[in-house]
Formats: sequence, C-alpha cells, structure tokens
Amino acid sequence: MYTYSSFESGGSFTLLQPLFTTILFAVIIVFILVVMPKRVKGKINGLTAIGISIFSFILAGQVVYFEAIIADEINLGGGGLSLFLFGGIFLLGVANIIICLMRQENKPNGGADKTKYQNYNLYSGGREGGDSGAL
Repeated sequence: MYTYSSFESGGSFTLLQPLFTTILFAVIIVFILVVMPKRVKGKINGLTAIGISIFSFILAGQVVYFEAIIADEINLGGGGLSLFLFGGIFLLGVANIIICLMRQENKPNGGADKTKYQNYNLYSGGREGGDSGAL
C-alpha cells in the first residue's frame, strides 16, 4: 500500500522508533556519566546533565505527539514500543536530575568552592588583614 514498506509493522507506525532509541541511548550515556562521577571527573557537570535531560524530555515528547498525528492521518495504530521508549527516556532523565541535585546538596558550601576566596579581603588590596599601604 505504501511506497516504503517499513513505515508500518503489524499495523503500527514505526518510522520514528529509531529516533526514540537514539535519544534513549544518549540519556543512558548521561546517566552513566552522572552515576560514576569519580571515573569521569570533569567530563560532565550537573548543569549539562540537567540540560540534556530536559532537552530529551522536550524532544521525545514532541516526537510522541507528532508520531500520533502521523499515525492517525495514515490510518495506522500507534506503536506501543514508542510509548515505552518515551517512558524510559522520562524515567532516566528524572533520575539524572535527582542524582545531580542530591550531589549538589551533599557538597559543602552548597557546591561552591569558597575556600579559595575566604581569606581574600577586598578592602586590604588582597592581603589578609592590615592596610594595603595605599594613601
């Protein structure tokens, strides 16, 4: 019926499933990098992991929505696998965000390294205590 036979499999629209698996693999890689911070120190930070997770939510949500519209227009059923892949993307993304926020809370001083600056006095020209010698 269609010029390209792999649009559908068993009456379900399956053209966009490779996109879901690619997004899922990207989220899995970010999850692994977030879970093992000591081995990959400096490769990924919390803001990057949270940004990738949120971007993957948005992208996967739009793909699910447009897949449903396309499947409806060509009178096919929606693939159940796509919904499960979206669920996996969503759960791993939420886990990434929760792990990043928990690690940020466990760091001293709210995650900021303030020990470098705690003895620096702006009014003394950078010296600890005393006058800067100006005037």
